[in-house]
Amino acid sequence: MTMTTSSVNEGRLRLSYRVTRWVAWALGSIFVLLIVLYLVALGDERYEARRGVGIYIQVLSVRLSDTVEEFNRKAPGCKIGQNDSEYVCVVEPITNRIMGALDWYMMHAHEDAYVWQNIHRQNIGLRDWHFQLWVTVRQGRVPEMHSHFLVVGRDKMLGCFWDLTPEVRRASVDADSSNQVKVSTALNVTHITSRWSGWGYSMEFTPRSKETDLRMREINDSCLTSFVGCRDSRELLPNLAPAEHPRYW
Repeated sequence: MTMTTSSVNEGRLRLSYRVTRWVAWALGSIFVLLIVLYLVALGDERYEARRGVGIYIQVLSVRLSDTVEEFNRKAPGCKIGQNDSEYVCVVEPITNRIMGALDWYMMHAHEDAYVWQNIHRQNIGLRDWHFQLWVTVRQGRVPEMHSHFLVVGRDKMLGCFWDLTPEVRRASVDADSSNQVKVSTALNVTHITSRWSGWGYSMEFTPRSKETDLRMREINDSCLTSFVGCRDSRELLPNLAPAEHPRYW
């Protein structure tokens, strides 16, 4: 009886030891897998940020009335067609496209979990950003362009919305302005409403806008890869006109 009891106990100990090893191996494997997935996602975030900023810089070189051929030569990352139409170019990291579908589900089904993961994935370097461009083509030329570039900052969405159009919209200029025909550039603060809310800048440019004005669209690319995030849209847009500058000129 003693030998039998001892054998049973030894068997149980061996089984317990094996189970413990299997659990430890499984947990270790899951941990390693998560680390690998995180590093892959972080690498993709850095690569897509460099690619996105590169495409954005290409687009900034386009001017109104450029032909389709000139546009495609200047901005090969956002090629458009010859037919009269509006063409859309979207650039964002793969993780955004994957998490975007999950976000919408979690937002409605598990709001607390959605808010938690949305905040904390920014803090580990998986920063949400989005660049979108609309290009109008008429008779083989580009008469209008509209764009936005958004990125999550420290605690809010940052970004800019800009238009290249023949004239500044009257709604952008004070109603009592008598210099409507002389206005070439407009700059206004705008409220951003999306999965993250925040404040950004709305800009309008015309063929009469100066090169220094057009440079206000340039972005600080470190805002896309920062673990901390940029403070506000002025940090994202380092070439903005000073705060005391007129809203249109």
